[in-house]
Amino acid sequence: MLDNPKVQAKIKELKTQSTAGGEIGVKIKADGTTSATISGGAHEVDLGNAAGYQGGYHNHTPTGVKMFSPPDIVKMLSFSMAQNGGSIEDGFMGMIGSEPCSTCPEGVRYYHYMINFNGDAQELAEFLYNPNFDLTKLIKDYRKKEKELSENLSYTDHLGGNLNGNGLQKLFFDTLKNMGMEGKVNLQKIEDSGIVQSVTLDNSGNSTTVSPCP
Repeated sequence: MLDNPKVQAKIKELKTQSTAGGEIGVKIKADGTTSATISGGAHEVDLGNAAGYQGGYHNHTPTGVKMFSPPDIVKMLSFSMAQNGGSIEDGFMGMIGSEPCSTCPEGVRYYHYMINFNGDAQELAEFLYNPNFDLTKLIKDYRKKEKELSENLSYTDHLGGNLNGNGLQKLFFDTLKNMGMEGKVNLQKIEDSGIVQSVTLDNSGNSTTVSPCP
């Protein structure tokens, strides 16, 4: 799907937006057809109805956290539920963020991730229609955890700074656990070269591992 020229054009647009501020998004069909670009606000974008689409992509902003938030995870569930024939694992959500980097091409480091659901249909329905999900509280927990991790040099390059890759990935898995979805969502990292890698949490729960997808 990522090799499709129409999708690549939207990915490029999202990368550019990730350095500028404000969020935009796009929905993608199974054949690679994309929706028009959807404009959002300073730190959010509403992708609308998931019906007819395999997944969605959006950018995070220079001052935002470069990782999926609780609303992003819930939106992924909507795309999973929208899949025909019960292929719920085909639904996905993608995210692109960026930060300045003096040693990176064009002076920018991109964080490009994709998630999909790996549970069964009953679990999907229970999560998607969970009456106990309080997104306002979950977002506060997410921000509190991000700040907590930023004070640990295992997860940031300098105390109180932005989370590094390991920190962002740790934040994602901690967020899943807080939502009661531990082990039910796959996280993949897409390198600038196009290589897709699988991200997992080690047995200690303290570090993440990135390895090539099969």
